Amino acid sequence: MTITNNEQLKAAYALNMCTVSLSQIVDYNDINVLKQEYDAILNNLNIENIIKDEAMLEALKKILDTCHFYILHDKDKELLKKKQAARLKGALTNALASGGRIIAIFSNPNPWSIAATAGIMLGAAAISYKSEKNKALMENEAEEWELEKSALEQLHNLRRTLFETAWRLSDHYKFPDELRLTEKQIAVYNNAVADPDPQKRYVRLDLLRDKFQAYPLFWYYLARAALETSELYRQLRPDEKERRTNPRKPDSSIYNYYRQEAKKALDEFVSKHSEVQLLREDVIAASAYIDSSLFYEDDPEEMKKRIDYARNIAGFDLEIIQNCSFRYCQLIKMFADAGQQNKAVECRNSAEYCLKLLLHEDYNADINGMALSKIYKEAEDKVKYNLLKDCIEQNTPFVYNHLLPWDEDSYQADLVDYLSGKRLFNTVGQYFEGRIRCLLTDFYQAIYNSNNMNDNSPFVMLKDSIKDGWREQILDKIIMQDIESTSQEVEKIKELICHSKTETAIINYLECVEDFINKSCEEKRSGKALWLKSHLVDFERSDFDKRLAMVNESLYDAVSTLAVDVTDRLQDQIFKEDKEYIVDLVNFMTSESVRMKSLIQDYSIGRFKYNIYTRPRGILSL
Repeated sequence: MTITNNEQLKAAYALNMCTVSLSQIVDYNDINVLKQEYDAILNNLNIENIIKDEAMLEALKKILDTCHFYILHDKDKELLKKKQAARLKGALTNALASGGRIIAIFSNPNPWSIAATAGIMLGAAAISYKSEKNKALMENEAEEWELEKSALEQLHNLRRTLFETAWRLSDHYKFPDELRLTEKQIAVYNNAVADPDPQKRYVRLDLLRDKFQAYPLFWYYLARAALETSELYRQLRPDEKERRTNPRKPDSSIYNYYRQEAKKALDEFVSKHSEVQLLREDVIAASAYIDSSLFYEDDPEEMKKRIDYARNIAGFDLEIIQNCSFRYCQLIKMFADAGQQNKAVECRNSAEYCLKLLLHEDYNADINGMALSKIYKEAEDKVKYNLLKDCIEQNTPFVYNHLLPWDEDSYQADLVDYLSGKRLFNTVGQYFEGRIRCLLTDFYQAIYNSNNMNDNSPFVMLKDSIKDGWREQILDKIIMQDIESTSQEVEKIKELICHSKTETAIINYLECVEDFINKSCEEKRSGKALWLKSHLVDFERSDFDKRLAMVNESLYDAVSTLAVDVTDRLQDQIFKEDKEYIVDLVNFMTSESVRMKSLIQDYSIGRFKYNIYTRPRGILSL
């Protein structure tokens, strides 16, 4: 049977991937890396593309076994440390555990005899402790060696299996031995990739290129080093600030040289990887295809081909999908200008898929909503536009912060409805809720930590850190009296807050928070169990959950009071101020709400959502 060059490359690449896995296990000794390697084989291996060879199957199974062993080994080491600590502690107990003899000493009525005997006993106890301690240390050392020996045997077996696999694959596929990577070569490569200086990194990697002909990712890292180096020699634009680390003197010839080297390396990566893709999802490879596409802006066909490939292997990595969406939007215009409408439609459909995915994952919702609405407008698809608008309205109070207007008439009609209705009130309410939650981060972080740690220690620490006058300080921050800002929007909001009308509700909320902290310090609780009870209808809510509900109700009342105050004043000024200025203010509050939401999510149990604020009935003005 004739073996093709492609089959030889596939065999060598698969073998090198196994050797890299071995290197990851040995060099990093990190349980997260082990789990990643384990998962890559079980769930991410492209079985269709990998060579079907029993020797390779045995190597992959052995890597799985080794990863599994080390994951368990990590727990064994943790348990052994606890056992050894207890054994050393028991050495002293055993040395002094002569209760009958101690009683006998003190039963003697002669005090001098007691002193003499006690001295002898203490000396004997010290000698006994040393003996017990040495015995414990020897037992500890023996157990540590047994654990270490089993790990060394596991690595030896894996190395032996990989050696046998290399022998058999080389014999069957007849690939040149220089295609096979060794552990030593991989160690040199790993050190080069970690070099913080991109120019030095490029030179070190460039010297290794002959050794890595059957390892496509090498060419991506070589290209990244070249691109980063070229950036150091780039002439900054007049309006651009210097953000680079250790920039060089601008030189267009050096800049262009490294750009060309990057293109060559990326093209080499694409030519090798497209033939031997062994992973179903590969974020690093997807990044390489996106980087390489930027060199083909004069060739839309090739650019589209590479972006399509990047999207297909990116899985659900949202950053890669975001980059793909930008490129597809760029390609729509490129194909349309070239008169290739079918290609433009293909790119429009791909961009729509990416943007919808990002939007529903709440990833850069404002940017992606705008981009998707632009696509629907250009396609004159009013039905999809209205569906998108309805979807956005469910998640943001001011829809045009995430959406382009269909036309001016519909925009003005929506604006009148928005400014006079409940959605303006909800915008203001969610802005102040986000502001209060961010100002009280320590409090909400304590709730989150208490649930995760199953105790009340976070509240004890929080209480100890609270200083006198904290409520007044937080109050000033909430009503924005301590803010000195050059932002017109912030100054405008400060003017809209009527202090006397809002202070009482905010102080009530802060008193409720303080009471919650004090009572949570006093009671013993199991955080996760108590939190879960509030979600199970068969259980009565705990006192902790009831108090937390009271805090949330108090927060809602305080925010509603603020929202009534600000909304009334804002609506009074709608006809006095330029309407677009009011819209700018609303846009500012909506954007800030989105920004604060991402901060709040870091200490929220589950997915955080703002309250929906509706104006209290019967209240026109407070």
